[in-house]
Amino acid sequence: MLIDTWKKVIWQASIIINLSVFTEPGAYAQSLCPSAPGEAAQFSVGFSQLSITPFNKLTLGGYGTYFGLKSDTRMNGEGIHDPLFSTALWLQKDAHQAVALVALDLVGLSQATVERVEKEARRRLNRPGLEILLAATHTHHSPDVLGLWGALPLFTGRDNGYMNFMEDAVVRSIEAASKASECAQLSWARSFKETSWHPELPSDSQEEQVLTLVATNPVSGTIIGTLSQWAAHPTLLKANNNTISSDFPGTFRYFLAQNIPGIHLYVNGMLGNSYIPVKEGDVYPDPFTDGDRDKDVSNGYDQVAYHGRDLAQKVMEAVTNQRQPILSGKLAFYNHVFPFDVNNLRFNVAERLKIIEDRGLSENRTNTRISLIEVGELKIGTIPGEMFPSGSSQIRGLIHAKSPGPVMFLGIGNDWLGYLMHEEEFNDNKYKYQRDIAPHAKAVSKILTGYKNLLKNVPEN
Repeated sequence: MLIDTWKKVIWQASIIINLSVFTEPGAYAQSLCPSAPGEAAQFSVGFSQLSITPFNKLTLGGYGTYFGLKSDTRMNGEGIHDPLFSTALWLQKDAHQAVALVALDLVGLSQATVERVEKEARRRLNRPGLEILLAATHTHHSPDVLGLWGALPLFTGRDNGYMNFMEDAVVRSIEAASKASECAQLSWARSFKETSWHPELPSDSQEEQVLTLVATNPVSGTIIGTLSQWAAHPTLLKANNNTISSDFPGTFRYFLAQNIPGIHLYVNGMLGNSYIPVKEGDVYPDPFTDGDRDKDVSNGYDQVAYHGRDLAQKVMEAVTNQRQPILSGKLAFYNHVFPFDVNNLRFNVAERLKIIEDRGLSENRTNTRISLIEVGELKIGTIPGEMFPSGSSQIRGLIHAKSPGPVMFLGIGNDWLGYLMHEEEFNDNKYKYQRDIAPHAKAVSKILTGYKNLLKNVPEN
């Protein structure tokens, strides 16, 4: 079922690269792309996109856990509906530190995976100071790269062959983005798309905003690529789908590319328990007409097309009519590594049985990290798991206390700790499923403390 047409499409897509310019906190070094007085700041920016689509039969990640026989697990036995990608954005301001941000059509990322990619990318590029952010879109129709969706407790869902292939592709996408570069002006735009998170909450707790970073050639005005962030689970195809698919992030990129040139990244945000409310009539013809289809999926592929297209239309309108230039040429990167309590018995047992990768759990404690990039007025912060949107306004408030401006969150950024909830949410029985794969009852509070400590190193603007 892994059809030749898709193999050809994926091969072609894997060599599409739009080279980029990279930046560091380079306030004291000469800019690679100096800006004219009174004009928007220029950065060196590049984009690339490589396939991470598997061609062998693998366990798919997401949708509960499985016990007993391997045959009980979800597999990609029905083929490839649409390809999975590693899409990279490279930013640089001067000759020193560069930042690479990579969006991956995967369910999540272990810290060990991130560290291997970082080490290899720095080695190949001979850039020991290269800063890297890896963010999973969280599609539930991609390989289980965490190991939690195998036949527990004896069999991991991870496939070492796929992991090696995927990690190499991620490094190559970073390399590709670093080899071609052009000076670009950056701008940002905001739009909104509804989610099913608590409707009674105020809008700043809904995480329904869509933030888009736009890179434009300063001479021609042509857009060379974008980065968009929203917060919703890519689970429109649901658990009965057994084809490889990026879900709505793939159709979003497809439809956006029909109207805006360049390569486009989609990243998720505060997506814990945040889903797309599907209404009757939310269908649009599936653009991946050559893709395989699971006969058990009724109109799910058309619903994916509808909501990917709807998101793309909202982004296109905002980019066309509401774009705000980034005026500051600042590019700064901040990391904070800190201990994190994990009292989830499943996670502890899974690590001891090597179902998941070793993350150094000791006395129910591990290390995680959060990162923050300042790109002019825009802030991009990572969240190491699936945080409930109720935590977003608190973290955004901490960031705004240091500096105003738009804030973009990268959910499942550089780590996956599970569901991150406030204690009252953790103790609410309606979130029992989320509690079962949550590391700790006070996870949001611990992330808030981590951000407070990280922001001590960020100067006020």
